[in-house]
Amino acid sequence: MFMSQGSQTEIELIESMLPTCCPSPCADEEAADVLRSSVIEGFEKAIDLGVPPVQALAYILNWVSDEMARVKAAPVSAST
Repeated sequence: MFMSQGSQTEIELIESMLPTCCPSPCADEEAADVLRSSVIEGFEKAIDLGVPPVQALAYILNWVSDEMARVKAAPVSAST
């Protein structure tokens, strides 16, 4: 991970601001807007709380990478 050992509080803070999924089934465009807004709001809030910008950005990029891997590995459900 990109962050130092002394930044566990910062990690928990940013994790709490990032969504883990869309709250309900939604269109791709809506999901993209929700994700974009959440990431921007989380980044701005982290900056307001004193997290260094590069550290906040590094953690967000790490989170995005983890989410992409999770989604790629998730089984695709059949549409009925």
